[in-house]
Parts: sequence; structure tokens; C-alpha cells
Amino acid sequence: MYRPYICPLCKSNLEYLNVNYFCHSCRSKFIIENGIPDFLTQIPMERENLILQSVRVIDKLAKIYETNFWYPIVYHVFGGIRIPRVKDTIKKLINMIEITKGIGIDIACGTGLYMRPLAEKIDQVYGIDISKGMLNKAKKIAHEQNIKNIELARAKVEKLPFPNKYFDAACCSGALHLFPDTLSALKEISRVLKEGAPFAVMTFIRRRFFKNKFVYKHLKEKHGATVFEITELKIWLEISGFEDFRPNIYGSMILFSVKKKK
Repeated sequence: MYRPYICPLCKSNLEYLNVNYFCHSCRSKFIIENGIPDFLTQIPMERENLILQSVRVIDKLAKIYETNFWYPIVYHVFGGIRIPRVKDTIKKLINMIEITKGIGIDIACGTGLYMRPLAEKIDQVYGIDISKGMLNKAKKIAHEQNIKNIELARAKVEKLPFPNKYFDAACCSGALHLFPDTLSALKEISRVLKEGAPFAVMTFIRRRFFKNKFVYKHLKEKHGATVFEITELKIWLEISGFEDFRPNIYGSMILFSVKKKK
């Protein structure tokens, strides 16, 4: 199977060499573990990325992530009691991706909760995440469910190991607010999407208790999380090369779709 990986640092082509990927331009080597290439090459400096620093905790969460002891609880704590059920949100988000063929990417795919339904809809899906634990769990579940059109890689959203205009669609659920530089993340996602490609997102906005400035200030300073204002989010999307912003708001949760500008 063809894998389109490029060097996330210098964007040069990679060579598959001795069971690793190697970049002849910048001399970087990217190891492959459990069939998953690791493109996360830089160790974060103190407070540079609080999410990256807590990746060991995220790794451990993979075991319970899709159980009733974690995702549904966190999902409703942040979004509110009256937001759609998890399975309904998954369906809504996947339906926002209005294609039935092509190649997609799930940004911060976790254990594949949204990636697997997307893989049922289109030809192939690549999932990227910073957590080895999440990726290994995603691979295990995909294998158990005999899903063969999923590829996984460890990578940062700000440095995606894919060529320009490669993907026909993208999704990102429950993670956009965790990226340390939202604008850089959105620009990089835009870079790897074809013109007109849909991008569907679930994240959180300043409603309910998120309206309290001390709450979102604490989340930003202590956890590196951003709680969005809708107008702010729309501007960042436009700057990053997206258009046709279609938001749906449920409590503090927002589901929205956009398209890469033609």
C-alpha cells in the first residue's frame, strides 16, 4: 500500500530504509513501532505545550477512553447534560463530511471513535495523534473489527507528515481546543486538504460555565486549552483558508463544518 509520508520538518520526500523512514535532506530518521511511524521528533520545552507534557497520562487513558468511565462523562461535563448523546454526535459529525469516496484524515484521532465510522464511509483514513497509547489502542480496535482501510501515525498537527493538497476530507473531534497554537494548526490542516474538501470539527465555546473568565483563563494557563469565541473561531478559519462556516451549537459544544477555499 502506498503511504504518502513526507518529512514533517523540511517537507522533503522520505525513504523507507531499514524498517524506518529517513529524510536525505535534513538527515532526520523516524522510527516505526508496532507498524506506526513516529514523526514526533521534538521534545517540548517547559510549558511550551502542556498537552504534550502530559502525554504519559493520555497514554494510560487509552485503556478506558471509550468506556462509560471516561469519554461520555467528560463529554457531558464540558458540553452540558442536554447535548446529543456521544453516538449521535459522531453521526452528526460524520454526516458533515459530504463525500463517499476519497482519502480522509482524523486529526487527534485518539482510539478511533470518530475515525472508524469515517473509514466506513470513504476509501481510506489516516489517523494522527501524539499519544502512542491512543494509537496502539486504535490499531487494536481496528484489527478486532477487521477495518483495513485505516493508517496511523504519531505526529503533531502543526507539523503534519503529508504533502500539500493530499486529503479529500478531514475531521477533528474534541481536540481543536487543546492545540497550543490554533492558527498554526488550522493552517497546517488547510495545507494538506484539497480545494473544496470538507473539514468537520467538534470543540467547545464560551457558554455555560465556560463564560466565566477565570475558568477559561485557568484552562489556558494551567492546561494549555483554548475555549473559543465563535467570531474568533470564524476569523481564524478564514485566515487559514476555509470558507462556508456552518456551526451547530449544543450547550457549550459546537459542531461545525467548513470547506477548503477553492
